[in-house]
Amino acid sequence: MRLYFPVAQADVIEVTWGNEKREISISEPDGCLDLIPLRIPKKTPFTIGKAGNRFLTTTQENLLELEQSVQLVRCVPCRDIHVEGETLYPIFPTTTFYADDAQIVLFAEFTGVNYCLPITVSWHHEGKLCFGAVTEIPALDQESDMEKFVRSYAIGISINSDTPRGEWEVNLQLLTGRKLYRTHVRILNQKRPRYGESGTLFRPKPEGGRILDELVE
Repeated sequence: MRLYFPVAQADVIEVTWGNEKREISISEPDGCLDLIPLRIPKKTPFTIGKAGNRFLTTTQENLLELEQSVQLVRCVPCRDIHVEGETLYPIFPTTTFYADDAQIVLFAEFTGVNYCLPITVSWHHEGKLCFGAVTEIPALDQESDMEKFVRSYAIGISINSDTPRGEWEVNLQLLTGRKLYRTHVRILNQKRPRYGESGTLFRPKPEGGRILDELVE
C-alpha cells in the first residue's frame, strides 16, 4: 500500500507499529510513503508522525475499506461555520475572499466513515504548495448498509498580510491518493464590502486539522 502526503520538499517521517519504528523519506511532488517494504500486517495498527508528534493511527485493512466506503456528500469553501451540537453548518459559502477576511474554511460532509478517516488538504498558489494538512475524521460507529449518516468536518487557513493574493487551488483527498474534491478560490487585495456579518469565527480544535508547517515552505 502507498500513502500520499502534501509536501513541498523532501522530509522524513516516522512509522511505528508494535515494537518497530522506521524513519522514511518522502519527497515532492506526491509525498509517497510506500508501506510494502515495511511488511506491516494488514490488521496491525501503525502510527505516522514526525519528531515525536503523532499525525494519525490506522491500519491498512481500515484504509482499504474506507477507500471503498467513503463518499463526499458536499464540499464548499466558506468564511465561517456554525456549530450546533456535533453538527457543523457553512456560513457565507463563497470562492472569493478579501484582504480583511480572517480565514478560508473548507467545509465537507462525508458518508461511509466507518473507521477513523485520515484525509489530506493541500493549498496551492501559482502551482506551489503553500499549506498542507493531514487530519483524522472520527468514525461513525452507528452507520450500516441500511442507514447512512453524514459526518461534517471543517479545516481552514488564516488570511493575513503575508498570505499571497490571487487564485488558489484547494485539493481534498484520501490518504490513499483517491481524489475527493478540487476547487479554486481567490483572495483579493481590497477589503470586503460591509453588508452585516457574523462575529463568530471558526477555530480548529487542537486534535484536528494539524498543519504540517514543518513539511512546507
